Amino acid sequence: MDLKGYIKSKGLTLTLVAQEAKVSRQALSQYGKQFVPTNKTLKKVADAMTALGVPTTVVDLVPYVIS
Repeated sequence: MDLKGYIKSKGLTLTLVAQEAKVSRQALSQYGKQFVPTNKTLKKVADAMTALGVPTTVVDLVPYVIS
């Protein structure tokens, strides 16, 4: 599973997480497929998911962006 699948499995949409994290939906959908995000970006995504009601840390996301 990639980051896109992980986000969907938590009941969130890429668009919603991308807007909250202030990253593009397109970039978010490619993390773990075509490129690896920086730690700063992963933190933004984790914080966005937490703000949207899904407590998430960077450690939770790493397996989905490292292939």
